Amino acid sequence: MAQHTPFSRHLFNAIMGYMAIDTTLFTAKIIKRRLTGEAARRASILAAAPATKFGWVQADLRGPLPPLDELDCLRVGASRETGSAHTNLNPNPSPSPSPSPSPSPSPSP
Repeated sequence: MAQHTPFSRHLFNAIMGYMAIDTTLFTAKIIKRRLTGEAARRASILAAAPATKFGWVQADLRGPLPPLDELDCLRVGASRETGSAHTNLNPNPSPSPSPSPSPSPSPSP
């Protein structure tokens, strides 16, 4: 009589087979890049890129953010040179919702 193989064993074998095929194809792609000289071509393109002064703007998160309706501009970051913060303006400030009038009680007879 044949022994029953649990589903988990079939699932495990399928996952291991997928990982083996994926790893083989990934490795073949890397080897192909190295043999064709594509890495050197990409390095020369990056070397020719102009230098920039781009840097990440760090938000000052030491305090809570203001409420959303007051968030028309927010001071963020600090310049390395001057130490002053930048002002980030909200380009599409939403109008503050006007409070809806409360219904007046109807006069009782």
